[in-house]
Formats: sequence, structure tokens, C-alpha cells
Amino acid sequence: MLSDYPDVGIGYSTNENYTPSLIQTIHNKVSILAVFGDSKNIDLTEDRQAINNLKNTEPVFLHQPISRELIQQLRSRRGWDVFFFAGHSQREINVGRIYLNERESLTLDQFKNALTEAISNGLKIAIFNSCDGLGLAQRLADLHIPVVIAMQEIVPDLVAQSFLKEFLTEYNCGLPLYTAVRRAQARLEEFTDYPGATWLPLIFQNPNVIPPQ
Repeated sequence: MLSDYPDVGIGYSTNENYTPSLIQTIHNKVSILAVFGDSKNIDLTEDRQAINNLKNTEPVFLHQPISRELIQQLRSRRGWDVFFFAGHSQREINVGRIYLNERESLTLDQFKNALTEAISNGLKIAIFNSCDGLGLAQRLADLHIPVVIAMQEIVPDLVAQSFLKEFLTEYNCGLPLYTAVRRAQARLEEFTDYPGATWLPLIFQNPNVIPPQ
């Protein structure tokens, strides 16, 4: 039974069998592009602190950027290991939309070329710590990124903050990605006011790529 293996996690993948051709970027530290979008009625301070507390990382923070700034950073020749987004997002049919600031939002289709370029330059993980991220995860999986972590439904602020902190702490200590996600999910059971919180985070993985350490 699955319950006999508490550190086993569940992931999703597309039906396509494709191995992407990735440039092997070499960084002394893990390179993170952390985007903090529209934060109306939510607190993103804890998310930033969780990333700042990571060891051996080199984060670049974008706060409520305009779309051009985001796209230019994604296309940077330096390459990124991790793309992170926190803020408001939603699913429209099967396409995800992120809100960059009070005036501007983008669907993934509107910057898929920049994302494809980032993946080719070594982007390994995309994390969307935002509401209703299933459309974001599915669309990015179609671009053959190795791993996407997103929230399936609307996620309360405290739940999102707790998941990110627990996941990054475990993953940064060297645990496999699936184990780190699974442990972070399990710890969401403390939020008894939000039934089903443990099932909000999900993983989309390219089955032909081993999740990075």
C-alpha cells in the first residue's frame, strides 16, 4: 500500500514522450528568477524570506515587473535553474494567467517563446505559489520543462507560505524533489480550517528527465 511509503510522492506528466535538448549551464550557486506579481490582499513577504534563507543560491527578484522586463530576464544568457512566481493567477479554460501588477497580466501563451528559450538555456524547475495553477502547469509541461510545481485550486495565503517554506527547507537540505514535496504536503494538515490543503500542491514532470537535486 502507498501508505507504507510515506516519502513516495505522486506526479503527473503529459502523454508526449520527448527528451528536451538542454544546455548544461554551470553555476556555482543555484540561479533563481523570483517574480513577485500583483499582491493585492495577499502577503508575499514570507515567500521572499523563504527564498532569501536558502543556502548556495543566487536569487534575482522582480517585484511587480512589466511584461517586457520579465521576458527579457527569462531570455537572459546567464540561464536560470529555477523560475518562481508568487502573486495572483488563475486558469482560463486550459491556459494559465499570471498577474504581474495592478495593470498587466499575461497568459503563458503570451510569453511561451521566452519560456522555451529559458528551458533550452537550462531552466529545470518552475514553481507557481499562486492560486489555480493547473493551467500554468499543464502549459509549461507542454513546453517540456523538467519539473513544474503548482497549486491545483485557490490556495489560502497561509497555506501557500507554509508549503513553500517547508518544501524549500527540505529540498535545500538535499532530499529528492518528490520527497521534499511530499513532506511539505503532509505538514499542511495543520490547517484544519482548509480541508484538502495537503492535496493542493502538485508536480508535473517530464518523464524523460530525472528531477534535479
